[in-house]
Amino acid sequence: MTVYIYEQDLNPMKFSILTCPRQDRVVRLLAKEYGLSLQVMRKVMLGKLDMMLLENLPARYEAWRPENMEDDVLLSSIKPTLLSVAIPIIPEREMHRIMDNARQAVAGGLTPKDAAEKARKEIREVILA
Repeated sequence: MTVYIYEQDLNPMKFSILTCPRQDRVVRLLAKEYGLSLQVMRKVMLGKLDMMLLENLPARYEAWRPENMEDDVLLSSIKPTLLSVAIPIIPEREMHRIMDNARQAVAGGLTPKDAAEKARKEIREVILA
């Protein structure tokens, strides 16, 4: 009987990829950046990313370039394109919603730092959902 690899559970193979030194470094950086434990970040990545993305995680992280983030406190704090484009853990429409909420909060009188913290909390909730 033929057993196709796509019929098998690939999580052990994905986990092996995530624990390689370069991938592990990126996972640790992302977990620290967004206030999640290493185990939670690994679990999220195992569930949301395929093996090809996991293999290319270090290259995607290194290739990610913050666009005009130095001038915008919200962008430099939240890093919206990192988790929605470079490493697609959060759908782009969700990230746009979070950024819109943060900008509205700033327009409503909240400091950019507080709005960014609120947005990061929303990002954690979306990641964990």
